[in-house]
Parts: sequence; C-alpha cells; structure tokens
Amino acid sequence: MSNEYYILHPDGTRTGPCAEEEVLDLLESGALQPDDQCLHEESGRVCPAGAMFHVINPAAEDAPASVPWQPAPFPEDEPEIAVPNKPRARLLYRGGPCVLTYWRSVLLAAAVIFAGYALRTKMPGLLAAGLIIGPLILLRAVIHRLRTTYLINSARVEVIEGLLSRSSRELRIADIRAINVTRTGLMGLFGIGTITFSSSASAQDDVVFQRVFGATGLKNLVRRLKDKQG
Repeated sequence: MSNEYYILHPDGTRTGPCAEEEVLDLLESGALQPDDQCLHEESGRVCPAGAMFHVINPAAEDAPASVPWQPAPFPEDEPEIAVPNKPRARLLYRGGPCVLTYWRSVLLAAAVIFAGYALRTKMPGLLAAGLIIGPLILLRAVIHRLRTTYLINSARVEVIEGLLSRSSRELRIADIRAINVTRTGLMGLFGIGTITFSSSASAQDDVVFQRVFGATGLKNLVRRLKDKQG
C-alpha cells in the first residue's frame, strides 16, 4: 500500500504527495502542526498529522508522566526510504494566490448587483446591467487566480503564468541565496503573504509567490530543502 499523504490547508489547497518521512520532517520543523489534516493518497482516509506517529515514552521509572510529543523513528530497512542514485524531483506544493485576497472583487460585484436591484424601478435597465457586470467582475478575479500557478518541488521553485500562452520562471533551490516573506494588514494576520526567492542582488533572478496562504510555512519548507542540499 502506498504511504504517501496530501497535507490539506484551510483555504482548500493541498501540498504533496509527501512520504511519511517528509510529513515527519514538517512536524519536527514546526511547519506542520499535529492537528493539521493529512489525506492518505491510496485509501482516501483523512487523519491528523500527529496521529500518524506515536509518543516515545522514556525508559526511566522516575521520568515525568507528561512527555512532549516526539515522532517515532522509522525502521532503516523500509524500502520506501531507500534513496535512489538519481532521485526524481518530487512535487511538494502546488497553489496560487489565496482566494481570500480577492475580497475586493467580491464586494464590488455584490455592490453592483445590489445597486442595479435597488434602482430597478427608476431605471429598469440597471438591474440587467448589474446582473451582467457583477458576474463579469467575479469572472475576472477567477481568471486572474487560475492563470497563476506556484510550484515547489525538491529541486526548484517555479512560477507559471498564463492560460493559453504560458510563461514560467524557475530557480534551483541550490541557487537560492535569500528568502524574504512580506505579510501586511489583515491578510498578514491570516498567514497570507508574498515570498521572494532570490539568487543574487539582481531582481531579474527573483521568483515571487504573491499573496499565498501559509507564506511562512512555505519559506521554512524551501529553507529546509536547501539545508539538506548543503
């Protein structure tokens, strides 16, 4: 049976698939909390990340009863954790701008529809105009979100833009020299921010994830991958 999991995020996006040892790394680093939900890829079962591992109790009899959570070690002879000579890049994150950042478009569309409804008796054409313009505003926001995709795999970070004509910018994790996170305003309180991955002082080498949910966790994920690669 496959032991790969997707990490489910509150905004509807998911990270993965991740092997058990990768989930363990995320738990140990603090980027993933024990009560965060994980979806088993093969069975479809959802369980908290902390439930995948058990607490290792100290052997000493005089040890305190309350033991901090620790992930259980994996057997070294498990075939799933054998490292191949040329590992294939594994997709760890796929997402886009957080839907919560489009609240202005939602309010504007609602205001246009309401105005058309409220003034329908004075100007009958306004209701039809509101019912057309309002959904168009929402459609524009949906297209803007769908045309931008952010990817993180074990080898690189990448931004893909466009629907019909697509362009991309990528940066090898080994070449990253700085990772900056900007979180401002109310969206920043919800963990939404912009991540800039830089390879040098030149802005032309930057890969930018704009308005992503869990920006700090994604930064820690890339930092941990870079540390593993030396």
